[in-house]
Amino acid sequence: MKPDLLFDVRLVDRNVTRGRMTQVELDKHLAELPDTAEQAANLEASLAERAVVAPEPVEAAAPDAKAAPKKSGK
Repeated sequence: MKPDLLFDVRLVDRNVTRGRMTQVELDKHLAELPDTAEQAANLEASLAERAVVAPEPVEAAAPDAKAAPKKSGK
């Protein structure tokens, strides 16, 4: 596995579980990362400013002609 994928945030749990790295190695890597908080930009977002449109309901598929008919509850 490529080293840059080993510590990919989407894969670290899987990599530890599968033994590709230990939790100690992950903790050490995270501790060595630089603090870049001062470089972050603050973003503001609000759903109130946008019209939220509910998705249209999806119609049920037509029953399969080969499917057995349902029995009535009699």
